Amino acid sequence: GSGSGSSSNGGGGRADGASRRGDASGGDASLPSRVAVVTTAAIPWLTGTSVNAALRAAHLCRRCKDVQLVVPWLPVEEQGLVMRQRFETPAEQAAHIRSWVKEQLGYAPRNLRIKFYAGRYVHQFHSVLGVGDATRSVDPRTELVVLEEPEHLNWFHHGRPWLEAFGHGRVVGIIHTNYTEYARREPNGLGKCIGLHHYNRLMTGVYCDGVVRLSGAVQDFPRQATRNVNGVSARFLRIGRARGADALPGGAYIIAKMQWGKAYTELLDLVGRDRSFNIDVYGSGDDAQAIVERARDEGLPMRFFGAEAGQGRYDHADDALRKYRVFVNPSLSDVVCTATAEALAMGKFVVVAEHPSNEFFAGFKNCLTYSSPEEFSQQVARALASQPAPLSEREQHMLSWDAATDRFLEVAMGEFKGKAPGALESGLAAVHQGVTATKLVRNLAGGEAVAAQHAPENVQLVRVVEEYNGFGNFGAGNLRTWAQWLSTR
Repeated sequence: GSGSGSSSNGGGGRADGASRRGDASGGDASLPSRVAVVTTAAIPWLTGTSVNAALRAAHLCRRCKDVQLVVPWLPVEEQGLVMRQRFETPAEQAAHIRSWVKEQLGYAPRNLRIKFYAGRYVHQFHSVLGVGDATRSVDPRTELVVLEEPEHLNWFHHGRPWLEAFGHGRVVGIIHTNYTEYARREPNGLGKCIGLHHYNRLMTGVYCDGVVRLSGAVQDFPRQATRNVNGVSARFLRIGRARGADALPGGAYIIAKMQWGKAYTELLDLVGRDRSFNIDVYGSGDDAQAIVERARDEGLPMRFFGAEAGQGRYDHADDALRKYRVFVNPSLSDVVCTATAEALAMGKFVVVAEHPSNEFFAGFKNCLTYSSPEEFSQQVARALASQPAPLSEREQHMLSWDAATDRFLEVAMGEFKGKAPGALESGLAAVHQGVTATKLVRNLAGGEAVAAQHAPENVQLVRVVEEYNGFGNFGAGNLRTWAQWLSTR
């Protein structure tokens, strides 16, 4: 699949010694010194944009002098919607994120800074949207700003345009989610899909120097490259290596957020056609009750674990999931599925559709693809009747974050150089800011909690974040805070 090789960029050679402790001094002069990774979700919410962003930032610490991981801070009462734990202060959550990163890597990068921007959970989007100006959470000296889900981050962005705030460097987005496919599955989906397609192009075109699509499964964007720049946490590879050629007990399962657009429509249809095997489901989400009820009403051979609990409750490395031999993911809406990569790393079979989102995995020995319901049943039966092969060294390297980071830096520092948007894009950013600033437009767009940015609870949320971030410590002390600016509007 696209991006399946690692680049010759010299960053990969600094994976041990001092740099393994997070000290990137004396690095490659062609690489950025200061990097910020801004994302739409935060650990302990175990979703792709929290996990991949945290690991990307941690591995960039091996190559860059200063790395910031910038994540949303949610009101305490909303944290339980997406997290297993709750935190009273940003400092508590930052400590948890650091502990999680240390668990994944085996060490704590000393040059990783964790910053927050204010966010609210919006049920209509099943995700977090920002409140205030997220650019203020990033050190203005940053040379490379990585926007994980740049379209999502900017739908309701009302602050400095990213390209204006970081015009001395570059802003690169990474496309994780197939939002237009989700929109297509909703009522009046075709119109929503077309509208969102163009709106997403606008968001990336006016706020990014370029974007990296993880696969060709997602819509096209201005100034794009297609490369899988995500990797797998080393602990999943360690699990796979420890297993070696030992037999796995058996059984088929899926771990995914319980939303109809996240593979469950396809899964229930496929299981309904062939009831000769059982599927265990790990996950929860807004559509959990409806999914469970349909499976039970149709008498499908499926067991559900965690459907009543908070989203992201299960970790793919939990002991309960290690015993399975076959990971099933029939999703046609993924861009690149993190759970598929994790299952491969642990030495399992994966049964996935022939689809652009799975091109990166298709060459792996344990990846079994299908193009019809009949072939799906055949591949599941084949996997349940045999044992997966141990991963080769090449396959392990392809899945690693070292290789993924090299692929990302090769694109970010190469393909988008000198392609910054001009006056037209700057003008469009101003129009976007003006149109989406009003409460009416935000309500019509489904902004819910972020519709009234001037609401006291949102202003207080921004103040909490700026107090933790130490607003003004970046040499921007002469600028008013967003909350102060808002009070004058």
